[in-house]
Amino acid sequence: MLAGAIGKDADLVVAVAIEGATQREAADLFGLTYEAARKRYQRAMHLLPRWMSHFASRYRVYWLERACARSNGAKR
Repeated sequence: MLAGAIGKDADLVVAVAIEGATQREAADLFGLTYEAARKRYQRAMHLLPRWMSHFASRYRVYWLERACARSNGAKR
C-alpha cells in the first residue's frame, strides 16, 4: 500500500523511518548516492501527508456507508 502512495522509494522510507537506518546507510543499501537518497526520501515524505489524508477520507466514507447500511437494515 505504501508503494502505491510514494512509488519506488517506499523501501527507502521504510528503511529510514521505520527500521532506523540513516539516509547514508539506506543510500548504500539501495546503491544510491547519499544526495540522491536524501532527495528521494525528502520527496517521498512530502507525499505522505497527502496520501494519508486521501486514505483517511476513503476509510471514513467506507465505515460511514457500512454504518448506514447496518442501521437501515436493522430498522426493517
